[in-house]
Amino acid sequence: MKARYYIVGLLLTILALPIAAQDLGEVARKERARQAAIQQKSKVYTNSDIATTRPAESVVTPKEAAPTAGAILDREGHDERYWSEKFLAAKQKLSDALATKTRLEQEIKDYSYRLLNQTDVYDREHLYGPLIYEHQQALDKNKKDIAAAQAELDDLYVQLRQAGAPASWADSRLAEQPPAPEQPTREYYAELLKHLDAKYDAMARPYLEERFRLINRRAPAAGEPLAIDTGKLGLGIDPSIPQLDAQIKEVEDAHQKAREELLLQARRAGFNLQ
Repeated sequence: MKARYYIVGLLLTILALPIAAQDLGEVARKERARQAAIQQKSKVYTNSDIATTRPAESVVTPKEAAPTAGAILDREGHDERYWSEKFLAAKQKLSDALATKTRLEQEIKDYSYRLLNQTDVYDREHLYGPLIYEHQQALDKNKKDIAAAQAELDDLYVQLRQAGAPASWADSRLAEQPPAPEQPTREYYAELLKHLDAKYDAMARPYLEERFRLINRRAPAAGEPLAIDTGKLGLGIDPSIPQLDAQIKEVEDAHQKAREELLLQARRAGFNLQ
């Protein structure tokens, strides 16, 4: 009798094994499905995802990721270099206008002082009166230039936000140099040299123009050479010209040093630009 119960119990156990196996298989499948769902919800977003899915108010900030050229695009298809060029140009425009304001105000002050206090050795040809009037007219125009430049920059910030681009692109200096190729080329270094020359020419131009005005008693015409040999002017030279000469030389020396460093860098890469 006991043997019969034992055999029946054994048969029931054997019959239950497939059912248990089926239950375990079902549990395993459900667990795999749950894990897959978790992984899907925890997807790691790349820069490409950010560019196409993030709204304007949640764009990448410098704290989240440092954008690189070409890595992400705004909603209009523009990259970091595009915005860098826009903002650098707008900021330079405003900076130039503010620098012009400072220069004009200082020169009006200097000319007024000389007109009132210097002997006629320095103004026997009535130079300072017309210069003061000319500078005052230029200052009035400059106020409008500053307002226009500021409005242009403010509008650019609005455009950046509307395009959904990273806010950090407003301060990017990527466009100050041409795009670096994978392998340096002679053309690349030539373009760097061109940018360098333009930068220092712009720095020296205000001093050259002011010296030209003092010597020739008029503003330079468009495209007119500004170089003047002040050593041949003799007596009666405006007292500020030597100071202008020193400022021009300082810029020229810095330009020459930067040029030599870039030319050396090009030679090390196997390119002689001279």
